[in-house]
Amino acid sequence: MDASLRRSILASRPVQLGMRLSIAVLFGGGLTLGGGLLLVPAAGAVPLCGQAGTTGLTAKVVAQSGDVITGAIDATGCDVGVFAGPGTYGVTVNNATVSNANDHGILFQDVSSSIIENSTISNNGLARHDTVAEDKGVQLVGTFNVTVRNNTVTGNMADGGIAINDDGPIDPGAPNPGYLHAATHNTIQGNLVTGNSGGCGIVLSAYNPGAGVNSNVVIGNRVTNNQSVPVVVAADTPNTMASGNSILSNVITDNDGPGVVIHSNAPGDVVTRTSIYGNTISGNGSLGPETNLEDTGIAILGEVEPVTRTFIVLNTITNEHFGVFVHNARNILNLEGRMNQATIPYHAE
Repeated sequence: MDASLRRSILASRPVQLGMRLSIAVLFGGGLTLGGGLLLVPAAGAVPLCGQAGTTGLTAKVVAQSGDVITGAIDATGCDVGVFAGPGTYGVTVNNATVSNANDHGILFQDVSSSIIENSTISNNGLARHDTVAEDKGVQLVGTFNVTVRNNTVTGNMADGGIAINDDGPIDPGAPNPGYLHAATHNTIQGNLVTGNSGGCGIVLSAYNPGAGVNSNVVIGNRVTNNQSVPVVVAADTPNTMASGNSILSNVITDNDGPGVVIHSNAPGDVVTRTSIYGNTISGNGSLGPETNLEDTGIAILGEVEPVTRTFIVLNTITNEHFGVFVHNARNILNLEGRMNQATIPYHAE
């Protein structure tokens, strides 16, 4: 989750190749080359953790452009299960299970046009770095056009489920600074995000002035039974931006914080043009004093700068005290009608 809300491949491959082919890495199985050849490591061989770029973290698998990663990846002793670094594109993680990393199951930094799908990311975050601000099961930092779809993200213990952040002097997913990149046009779709602890289920948050988290879509996910806020859009540090993001047709139930939080935290922040459309929200919790200690469906919160231009349309909200709770926000379009069955459908202060 964003910091304010928290407060209230290998170094070398098993086989050296004279030329690169399209590679799929199967730990517990070996290397599958594009021509279908299977190369199995020697019996008892234990792949080492490699450096995850310049992040200051280690990784079990370091992906290159065009790699296809599948199978079981046990990241015991490594900080990250699968890492793809700056300039990488066309990476596919498909039908993988990624578990037992100290920090992230999957970390993509400044990656484009890639996909994480049909996989299970679980039981990561076993020995997190305290200096990592966002330590999710799946972490996208400074990415463009990356899709995370049809995965199960569950039982991750450091800081929740899935995150999209910008990159820069603050790399929210790593101890070391990154490279200035906005996070734009990414999609989180059709995932089950459940039973994660320590932080938000799905979070889009900005940390770097001049970058931002913009034009991302969170659609058709089921976010349930997480031990914090299920879905967040936020500008976290001063002079940062979260703009044009959409939260669409998700089922958000029985989490420990409000169903959706749109949050401007610090001076100079811009949080604007967020669409919250067609979600089913029920049985979620409060954000403590931020929502008057009451269970809340949607919270729009401007700590210093106002949140602007939030579109709240046709969400089904039940079993909440506040349907929509607003503090320091402007230009809200609220078209809930009779679908908002909260005790108090709309509260503004």
